[in-house]
Amino acid sequence: MEFKTLSFNERIQNFSRLTPDRNVISILSKEYARCIGADPDFIFEKCGIAQRNFNIIFTKKKRLKKSIRFWKN
Repeated sequence: MEFKTLSFNERIQNFSRLTPDRNVISILSKEYARCIGADPDFIFEKCGIAQRNFNIIFTKKKRLKKSIRFWKN
């Protein structure tokens, strides 16, 4: 485990890995915006973009692994 200060983009990337559920992301982004004093809509938009990008990469990896390990079905 490594403790360090994170940039804004790194924090948003961490939120994107938590869950694919938009309702949970909405709640988290509102609370995070309240804590840092930012616009909730801006934070939600950034979290949504990061979450979509993460899910695209995640599903690509999953498909690739499934095609490589076809005998383990």
